[in-house]
Amino acid sequence: QNTLAGLSVNLQEEQTKHTVFQKEVDKLSLIFTDKELKYKTLEENSSNNLKTEESFQKSLEETQALLRTLQSHSLLTKKIASEIQESETNTIQEKSFLETQTVSQQHISEIKKHIETLRDKKEQEQQLKNYEEDRKNLVEGEACSLCGSTDHPYVDSLADIHIDETEAKIKSQLKELEEKEKSLRDLEARLVTTQTKIENSKLELQKLNEELETLLGVFKQSSFELTNDSEVDLKEKQEELTKELQELKQDRSKKDELLKERDKARETLQGQEKLLNELNTSLQKHLSEQEQLSLVLKSSQEKIETSIKSLRSHYKEFSVELDIKILDSQYQELFKRKELYTQTQKSLKVLESELNSCKVSKKESETKEGSITQEIKIFVKSLKEFEESTIKLSSKRIEILNVADLDTHEKEINSKYKTVQEKENLLQIELNALVTKNEERSSHKKDLDFKIADEEKKLKKLTFTLEERYKKNDFKDEQELKNASLSSTEREVLSTLCKGIEDKFIQTQTLKSQTLKQLEIHQKEPLTTKPIEELEITQSLLQQKVDELSQSIGSDKKELELNQENSDKFKERITSLEKKKEAFKVWVKLNELIGSADGTKFKKFAQGITLDQLINLANQHLTILSSRYTLARNQDKLLDLEVVDAFQGNVIRSVSTLSGGESFIVSLALALGLSELASQKIAIDSLFLDEGFGTLDEESLETALNALNLLQSSGKMVGVISHVEALKERIPLQIKVVPNGDGTSFVEI
Repeated sequence: QNTLAGLSVNLQEEQTKHTVFQKEVDKLSLIFTDKELKYKTLEENSSNNLKTEESFQKSLEETQALLRTLQSHSLLTKKIASEIQESETNTIQEKSFLETQTVSQQHISEIKKHIETLRDKKEQEQQLKNYEEDRKNLVEGEACSLCGSTDHPYVDSLADIHIDETEAKIKSQLKELEEKEKSLRDLEARLVTTQTKIENSKLELQKLNEELETLLGVFKQSSFELTNDSEVDLKEKQEELTKELQELKQDRSKKDELLKERDKARETLQGQEKLLNELNTSLQKHLSEQEQLSLVLKSSQEKIETSIKSLRSHYKEFSVELDIKILDSQYQELFKRKELYTQTQKSLKVLESELNSCKVSKKESETKEGSITQEIKIFVKSLKEFEESTIKLSSKRIEILNVADLDTHEKEINSKYKTVQEKENLLQIELNALVTKNEERSSHKKDLDFKIADEEKKLKKLTFTLEERYKKNDFKDEQELKNASLSSTEREVLSTLCKGIEDKFIQTQTLKSQTLKQLEIHQKEPLTTKPIEELEITQSLLQQKVDELSQSIGSDKKELELNQENSDKFKERITSLEKKKEAFKVWVKLNELIGSADGTKFKKFAQGITLDQLINLANQHLTILSSRYTLARNQDKLLDLEVVDAFQGNVIRSVSTLSGGESFIVSLALALGLSELASQKIAIDSLFLDEGFGTLDEESLETALNALNLLQSSGKMVGVISHVEALKERIPLQIKVVPNGDGTSFVEI
């Protein structure tokens, strides 16, 4: 009966647990159904979304291509405007140059005429001068060597002739003519350069316009209309398409997440259903056990009642009342006494066996007592030996372990052990985390394996379908299909051709239908009532006109072919001319750099190269004398010098801003560099400075002397000629010139 009560309690607990599990399973089933419905909805939408995404992606690519083309169009338009402006500027400059050229040519012509006039005048004056010289030699009363006359009335009235003035005027005019011709040559060179620029601008404009036409053709092909807000509209469209694509991608990621959640919910549901089935099995088993126990209990109770009835009838014969409760309590008490007796008997047997063993052990102890006494003596002796060996081992321990206090050493080892144990615990935690991650990854792997298996099934199905299609279309495999397929370019050409054919077909069909309609109308209502003979005459006349037009078209075609040939020839000539212009640009650039009639530019160019060499050599010496300054050429005035001040952030200064001592150091570096440049790599180890110290203040003088000391320390002999008293203290070896007072002097070292 107690067993049945316990089983009933367990059964109630299992039923409660079963109810809870059933609710959880129902809840999970609802969740799974909801996830499944959502996933199916997304799956249905995904096919449409895929097409929409492809459409959006294509539109986005087209928009991006149009945006790039529009940006190229904008840049090209700016280039064309800039080129037109430059061409107009060059045209205005060319016109100005031509006007100036005309004026200069007129001026040169006038100067040449003036020079011719002056030269004629000079010849006349020279003749007159010669005549005057002969007139001076005439003597009154003597015959003239030229005319034979003895009368000389004009001897006293000599002409005032100024040949030198005329010569000076001629020279002045020649100089002016040379300057004007030089200016004219420069002007003509600039005019040629400008004309070349104009031609280049025309060619560049033609090229840019062709590119612009190409871009406009792209816009026309794409049915894109250019407006002021085209770029803004395209950017807005690009942003909208990008946003739409992102939303579609988010929907796809939501679908994947929902798939994971659905699979997870399915696994959880399957696990709970499995547990619920096990619980149902256990519950059914316990129910059957309960039923069996109930049957057994019922049978036992019937037997007990039968026995009690027989006992009561038996006791009634002896006039004794039978109380079941008293008998039951007496039975329980007797049962307890029986168990106590059984336990006491067992304990008694154990104690008897222990007593026997104690007796045996007592005899053995008495026997062993003597031997133990002997062993104790031996042990005491061995203990003394052990103490001695312990002392020796302790000393050896100190020598080996280098540890005087073993307890302290043990504490240190324990501390290290605890540290290692803590690390082990941390590693165990990390290991547990890794095991958890591994389990998660294993679960993820199962999901992926499930998906892979599903995808493999789809792949096999698609492969089978593809192979069937290969067979239907007489292809062995994919490679044969690729070999038979057209390239992307050919497909585009074929697509364009097909589209053109379709358009023409549609036009033809439309034209056919229109023609049939017109034919029906014409058949119903004839256009003319003229007789056939007159119409045939008109037709023959029209045919003659058609033939004439055909001949004219043929001649025009030949003329066009001839024009095309000429155009090709001109293109070749233009290409050749462009190459020559490219070569000419080099000469123009060379002329700009070093070309001039009097050689001034080339002189400056050559002087600049020499100056660069001098600056390089001077900077080598200046680096030794002072680390602050570096010499450099002026970028505006190429033959002027500047200094770079390293102490002020490499600021560029004029040499006129240097102090006296700084100027002395820079001048000294230039002098050393110039001597090295002029010596043609011959070493000059002696240096003499004549004066130059009198204008220096104390600080500048100190700077100059430090520089000279550096030169002397580098192995050069430095000589100074000066009257400055401060130098006497710094120069140990001196050659003095001492006056005697009588106009003579003597040298003193």
